[in-house]
Amino acid sequence: MSETPPEGTESAPSNAELASRVDALDGKLDTILAALGGKPSDGEGGGGQAQPQDVAAEVRAQFAERDRKAAEAKTQADADAWKTGVDASLAELREKPPQEPVRAVEQKMWGRR
Repeated sequence: MSETPPEGTESAPSNAELASRVDALDGKLDTILAALGGKPSDGEGGGGQAQPQDVAAEVRAQFAERDRKAAEAKTQADADAWKTGVDASLAELREKPPQEPVRAVEQKMWGRR
């Protein structure tokens, strides 16, 4: 038969090899981010402690954004309602043609209508 192993039986890289690859990529990523000013290159600095604070801050920012959008929508709805009311009032106040004056004879005969 063939001397090469079947495709499904290739050996996977060991955990040590994977860890060294990840460490190398983390170092490169830290260098790039430090150059862009996105993250200081001071290392982990407590790792587990920093992430929950960042997540909490992100959640607070999302809630603040949601509340801001809700307030803007309410303000816009109030402005639209006010404008609709004003437009309705102005429609009632449109200039109407004057009524025909009552002739003096009719007024004396029938009184004011």
